[in-house]
Amino acid sequence: MLVVDMISPAGHLALNEFVVGALRKLDGSGVCGVFKRSYQSLNDGEDSNFCYFPEFKLLRIGGVGDEQGWRHYLMILFFMFFLFFSRPFFNTYRNDKKVLFLSYNPLSHLALFAVLKVFGFDIYCFEHNSIPSKRSRFFNVKSFFFSACSKFVVHLVFEDYISDYLRNEYRTKVLVIPHPCLASPRVGDYYTQKSSLLSFFSPSGSTKNSFITRLETYADEIGAKLYIKSTSYSSRRVDTIVSKYFENYMELMGRVDCVMIGCDFDYRVSGVFYEALAAKTKILMSDCVFARNVGDKYPNVFVFNHDTFADVIRACKEQDITDYYNVEAHNKIIETKLSLILDGKVVR
Repeated sequence: MLVVDMISPAGHLALNEFVVGALRKLDGSGVCGVFKRSYQSLNDGEDSNFCYFPEFKLLRIGGVGDEQGWRHYLMILFFMFFLFFSRPFFNTYRNDKKVLFLSYNPLSHLALFAVLKVFGFDIYCFEHNSIPSKRSRFFNVKSFFFSACSKFVVHLVFEDYISDYLRNEYRTKVLVIPHPCLASPRVGDYYTQKSSLLSFFSPSGSTKNSFITRLETYADEIGAKLYIKSTSYSSRRVDTIVSKYFENYMELMGRVDCVMIGCDFDYRVSGVFYEALAAKTKILMSDCVFARNVGDKYPNVFVFNHDTFADVIRACKEQDITDYYNVEAHNKIIETKLSLILDGKVVR
């Protein structure tokens, strides 16, 4: 199998590392990968951006530009040329006609998918924020390109409700692969050392400032401590710590009483949510399609809207955690689903 990610957002690093690690474990000798060089800055000054897969066979390709600019499209063309003149690729081509895209852009990758399909490849794509939220009565560019890509690929989604949406709206091929629940091994130690002061952590940059403001108002009433990850929010409150980056990010996940995720997602997921699941803490979420579905599926999730904000926080505060999500079993399912792809057993 060829594993490809020419967008390689930094936020997907842990996810990609888990998926590639699982593939390497299942079939280390039959997999190679191509990645954009945007991971380079995360590798302590190393010359290559592939050192986080030290034993993984990788084809090296330089990444230029962002995912929307003309340089990204030039990179796609270069990659197509590279595929058909690369000896390692032809070795992969002869042995296993499968390509896994860890992320993609429907507009820029459509031509590449068509070419790969002509040559008989099975194409699998992880869906992050590439799914249109709803079909428009009028012409919608994103829906058009997504529908066109769906003729060539099997979509890999993280939740069952997203799979149902794609099957109903786009009549496409879908496989559900759970999002990894990843946590620092030190989280358990910090979980037993909670402060007597009630504390909340807002770790997602997607949380709206209006939600944080309301949380601050409530925190003043009950004397709570807040940790806010944000590049735009500012606070004069003594017990509110705002930072663009928390060095002890995963430790805070397990130490605070509640993690707040104020996203507004429909058919995409929040990686922060799965980190909070792994940290075994209460999760407070603003009402949206994603929040309602995971709130019905996973334990210790509290969903609020504008009218129920204070009541939900109060319930979140008073309710003890009695049911912990089985993270180990969850992550094991991922390996099982990936093995279906490697074995060619995905329903087409």
